[in-house]
Amino acid sequence: MRIRRIVPALAVTLAAGPAFADCGFGSVEGGIDLSPAALIDPYGGNIVSPVRIPIEGGECGRVVVRFPEFAPLLGPGGAELPVRFGRTHGAYRSDDASSRLVTFPTGADAVRFDVAVLVGEAGVPRSGRYGKTFRLEMYRDGDGTERLDTVDVTLRATVDETMTLLLDNVASDYMLDLGSLVAGTEVRNDRVVLRAISNDPYEVTFDSANGWKIVQDIEGDAAYAIPYTLRFAGRSFGGGAGSGTARNLDATDGGGSKGRLVIIASPDGNLRAGPYQDEVTVTITGISGDDR
Repeated sequence: MRIRRIVPALAVTLAAGPAFADCGFGSVEGGIDLSPAALIDPYGGNIVSPVRIPIEGGECGRVVVRFPEFAPLLGPGGAELPVRFGRTHGAYRSDDASSRLVTFPTGADAVRFDVAVLVGEAGVPRSGRYGKTFRLEMYRDGDGTERLDTVDVTLRATVDETMTLLLDNVASDYMLDLGSLVAGTEVRNDRVVLRAISNDPYEVTFDSANGWKIVQDIEGDAAYAIPYTLRFAGRSFGGGAGSGTARNLDATDGGGSKGRLVIIASPDGNLRAGPYQDEVTVTITGISGDDR
């Protein structure tokens, strides 16, 4: 009896595994702006900005990224702008928050995450450019033993300069009436309140058109004038000088800083009856950096 044995041939094709050796972060040269659409309003509250860092190297498979501890961005004069690591898009975050490891699935073309800019958390932020460089690390596994790549990412933000002047307790046309003046009698008015809002240290300049005199100019001769003094924030302006400045005033919160405008007029001599007036221009100017 003849026995015939059949030995089947078995062919196996193994798919190539992900080319982890070629996986890495794409270029982020120049940094990432957290305020690309508009400047950050220093009184507007927190904003959330999406960040995208490309993953390059073809089909990388699943990768694990270790995020840094996010420290505040640094700005003018050492000012700080706090930021916080936010939501990761299409990724799994470790339950151990201290590890800062995030797993991105196979086929992910970028590391996507949100950064919250905590406007006002550490006080009203000064105007200007803020930035700080952070390092991200990419691993093949979750235990952080096989590192594939690192990238240094500079996050930047720009805070707007916000300055506003408001007058309280004054007519809508900004006319302040001192009433009827009598020679030899001092007139004092302290009803008007000047409110300044500024996220930078600032100064306020008062400029008198008539050299701190209310003048009657009915007949075009400006022959009659009454000197007066304006007081604000502990400073006095008058004596014929055209302008005066209250300097080195501190940045304010959203409600602003209030100070009374005290006007003191002392009519004297033989004055012509009729209306007298002066025009005072008030200007607020921010003081940036080390100019304070």
